[in-house]
Amino acid sequence: YYRRKIMILNIKKILNGYKIIDDEKKETIFIKNGSLLSPKKNIIKDNSIIYKTDIIIENEKTKYVIKNKENNVLVKASLNYKNNNSIIKPPKVDLLLLSTPYGEWKIKQDKNSNVLISSENIVFGKITPFLTLQHQKFNCSNEFEIDFWAAMYVLCYYMVHEDDLITV
Repeated sequence: YYRRKIMILNIKKILNGYKIIDDEKKETIFIKNGSLLSPKKNIIKDNSIIYKTDIIIENEKTKYVIKNKENNVLVKASLNYKNNNSIIKPPKVDLLLLSTPYGEWKIKQDKNSNVLISSENIVFGKITPFLTLQHQKFNCSNEFEIDFWAAMYVLCYYMVHEDDLITV
């Protein structure tokens, strides 16, 4: 399953976002809402914004992005939908295809609602289900910084909630 050394991140919902603590309780990262009624999120470490996430429309397609503090796009994710021939149900997101500084990655939800992050069929990130009352666990490779994983967590959050019904 994992070939790399992993760390476990504990994700807790807090007012206006999330708090992520590593398993050794050495580092804490915050995910805060960027603005009211906007999908934008800020990844904050030591009271500084490290990354920003957002949902954008590019060539009439929805994309998820991670930007650095200078607003340069580092990661861009494209949504891939399940082949659904139903007239009644809208298509559901099957997986995300990501272009990252570390290569091409995939994010997919498994049948148990865990979210898996992989590259070249090697899983190096796993998030416990989003739709639960318990705190989430994020098992991930220690090859990347916790703040980068926090930004990836937001992209996974976007994907899981992409199919939510919007009521007016």
